[in-house]
Amino acid sequence: MNKFVVALTVGSMMLVACGTGDQGGDTTAVGNTPWRVLVDDHQVGGPVDPGIRTATDADTFDRLWALLGRDDDQPSIDFDDEVMIAFAMSYPSGCEFPFIGLVIDESDAVIAASYAGNEPAMCAADENQYLVMIGIDRDALTHPRYQLTTSIGGEAATLDL
Repeated sequence: MNKFVVALTVGSMMLVACGTGDQGGDTTAVGNTPWRVLVDDHQVGGPVDPGIRTATDADTFDRLWALLGRDDDQPSIDFDDEVMIAFAMSYPSGCEFPFIGLVIDESDAVIAASYAGNEPAMCAADENQYLVMIGIDRDALTHPRYQLTTSIGGEAATLDL
């Protein structure tokens, strides 16, 4: 079971929801933006091409799944109703940053993956893959373009609807 925290900022007001949900199952909503975790997976081995990727149709999702080298079953997603955002990173053992939720700022059209901070004493020299995929209700997103980012930095991306 995955734990999650979701925050929605509207002007100066922030709404927060917390709870748990099975991977790829329960839908969580804050304000009018329901989302669900499709994949939350740490895998030993690598390297992975870190970054933020999106899919708004099944063909793009199939290509992304193959690009990520996944050999498990793809999560089910109906692209008439949802869009998919994937946050991929590589990290050394002992320096994990677990996913804790999304921050969706409708006023600035920003969606950010939020990760728990970690201050390890020493990181290993290996490289591990961490992948989080989120399905977001397409109709609840009110802007034609969103900026995508993470709470731990890295390259930003865009989601065009």
